[in-house]
Amino acid sequence: MTNFWQKLSKPISVLSPMEGVTDTVFRERLCEIGRPDVFYTEFINVDGLVSIYGLSDLRLKFSKAEKPIVAQIWGNVPDHFFKSAQIIQNSGFNGIDLNFGCADKEVIKHGCGAGLIGDFSLVAKIIQSVKIGAPKLPISVKTRFAMNSNLTNDWIQFLLEQNLSAIVIHGRNSKQNYLTPANWQEFEKIVKLRNNLKSKTLIIGNGDVISYQDGLNKADKYKTDGFAIARGILQNPWCFLKTKIKDPRITQRLILLKKHVELYHQVWGDLKSFATFKKYIKVYIQNFPEAQALRMKLMEANNHQELIKLIEIN
Repeated sequence: MTNFWQKLSKPISVLSPMEGVTDTVFRERLCEIGRPDVFYTEFINVDGLVSIYGLSDLRLKFSKAEKPIVAQIWGNVPDHFFKSAQIIQNSGFNGIDLNFGCADKEVIKHGCGAGLIGDFSLVAKIIQSVKIGAPKLPISVKTRFAMNSNLTNDWIQFLLEQNLSAIVIHGRNSKQNYLTPANWQEFEKIVKLRNNLKSKTLIIGNGDVISYQDGLNKADKYKTDGFAIARGILQNPWCFLKTKIKDPRITQRLILLKKHVELYHQVWGDLKSFATFKKYIKVYIQNFPEAQALRMKLMEANNHQELIKLIEIN
């Protein structure tokens, strides 16, 4: 097995998966702007992936420039995880990540994502199924804190005993919203637990990281092997740059937005509606005095051609 995780310099930077945001086009843009060490796909449901339509799942698309890239899958049926792992290994991904942390109420209600926290028996079966299905790929887990500290300790210890390559942990439980600060102090305890168990599993902290430097500081202070950024990338697409830069000029922001919409149309065509692209306008057009007024103008576009014209006249 080729384990890319072991070849990365620490601290490792990771782009957390975000549904409807971190698709192959967005990842391609980050390759030019400033990329993380590791990319994750959007969430891929194993039930859908093993269905007759699974191989056409748009979330499976990636380019060579995005490597190393990890496919993140979710569900709760071990056999579907096994079959999905086979598909992912044959698709050329560098690793597989198991989502045991999604806090969406519907996902939890169906016993998936964070709804699997503490279900040691089923999770063990899922992990083993993926290992058998994709023996050539390293397996990681993305999860979060449990509802109480005792269960968090038991849960993380259980995962550390599964011989995983990495665990990305969100510093909140499933009922805490983003108004609650991520509890990075808990990561130091988790790293000590990992060391006491003599586990080689990497611990990646996640929650409220807003820049590469912020991630470095947190990883250094709390002794994690790296950090993951999620919402921070929506506030600043340059956040993975290792050297601090001045706020990009409006012209530069517009050029990047134009490149993004052009690639979006080139890759997706009619497979994704233009309306779903509009959320990216705010990613680039923010943090300067005229940003809101300019965004309102750009949001008036009804298709990619209109948006490009509006960009060019501004």
